[in-house]
Amino acid sequence: MDLSFCSLRNKDVVNICDGKNLGNISDMIIDTSCGRVIGIVVPASKGFFNFFKSNNDIFIPYNRICKIGKDIILVDIIIQNCNTCNTNISTDNQCNCNPCLQNFNIQTLLDNINEK
Repeated sequence: MDLSFCSLRNKDVVNICDGKNLGNISDMIIDTSCGRVIGIVVPASKGFFNFFKSNNDIFIPYNRICKIGKDIILVDIIIQNCNTCNTNISTDNQCNCNPCLQNFNIQTLLDNINEK
């Protein structure tokens, strides 16, 4: 199935672990060397006209996306706040301190995803 980013960003992202609506996709991370989608980014909190928006976005690896439906995207994640980079990341069970979205390192992210 082919989907554009515009159609994806209008879908609600829902975590099946707790049923929480995480919001809409704000960004997508792509490995340009192979054209592979690495993951999606969802704002950690919804601010009033982005005045009170948190800088801590939630990175969701592509392999944690369970289903893309007509109106929602189901993900299976545990969200932890990384004490090192202060970024909300989705993990299987523990914080691996990646990616730090302020100083994003695509190679570190690819290495960690390939290890799993």
